[in-house]
Amino acid sequence: MQMTLDRLPPIEDEIAALDEPDAVADRRVRAEALVKTLWEAGGHELDRATRQLGMDAYAAAIQPFRTPLYGTISDKELRAGQELAQKRIRALLVRQTVAQLRIGDENALYACPERQSDTRIWQAYLKVVENVAFRHGDQAPEFLATWQKLIANRAEAEVVGESTASMDRRLEQLRVPYPKLPEAAWVAADTLNDVDRPIEYARLEQRYGPRTPDPAPTRRRK
Repeated sequence: MQMTLDRLPPIEDEIAALDEPDAVADRRVRAEALVKTLWEAGGHELDRATRQLGMDAYAAAIQPFRTPLYGTISDKELRAGQELAQKRIRALLVRQTVAQLRIGDENALYACPERQSDTRIWQAYLKVVENVAFRHGDQAPEFLATWQKLIANRAEAEVVGESTASMDRRLEQLRVPYPKLPEAAWVAADTLNDVDRPIEYARLEQRYGPRTPDPAPTRRRK
């Protein structure tokens, strides 16, 4: 179970969608265009891609182009064999490119900045829940069961467009309030390394505007 604070579809659904007929057809079109460009350019890139096909697949593809050990072969037959071999190699390159695009499309889902931000927020939230559960001692299993039910009910309410206010109040009473955007995203970004942190800050500022400072805590009167 993972939150999607930016209301992204579940990652499992997006991965499954990559194998829908329309997505498969789109990858085929993209692969054919890439191979066409690669084939027309030739050179080292085409050689490298061809070597990646594997010895057995390449040998089977060029079989029509091989001259017999005995006997003769006409120029027409030689050209026909060459054309067939090239057609088979291009088909193999398209198949190989389709597979590479499928991997790239799935990696892009995981690399989505919003999804990565959600993951960081969720992981930080789980640590809070774990710490609170620890303080419950022997009652931790009951606490976690209540929390999980509230989270599940909250997710269901969001799906159908119902208010989550009652679940949010109950989570606050349990001292595990549900993370709120954009504050949770900014806090999660604070944990990034020196290279990724300013990049994420810039993305969040573009998405939500300048970061709002936390209000100063009010002092209680004695």
